Amino acid sequence: MAKTKMLKYTFKDFQRDFPDEATCLDWLKQERWPSGIYCEFCQKVTNHYAMTSRKSYTCEWCGNHVHPTAGTIYHKSGTPLTVWF
Repeated sequence: MAKTKMLKYTFKDFQRDFPDEATCLDWLKQERWPSGIYCEFCQKVTNHYAMTSRKSYTCEWCGNHVHPTAGTIYHKSGTPLTVWF
């Protein structure tokens, strides 16, 4: 029987990959909308930019906000995403 080498993903690896809230939120956005965010108001996929004041992204054209945590276990949680992750 051949031995398989197990890959280790350490806590230091995690901290490197997810150092802060913004990185976690961006990862969540990419997971939920891998092809881009469809803006309901513009009726098309548009670029969305992170808001510094809240956990959301805003459409570059109309300013509509999208919240990646909405509808997830993270929604309305006071616990930082770095802890959840």
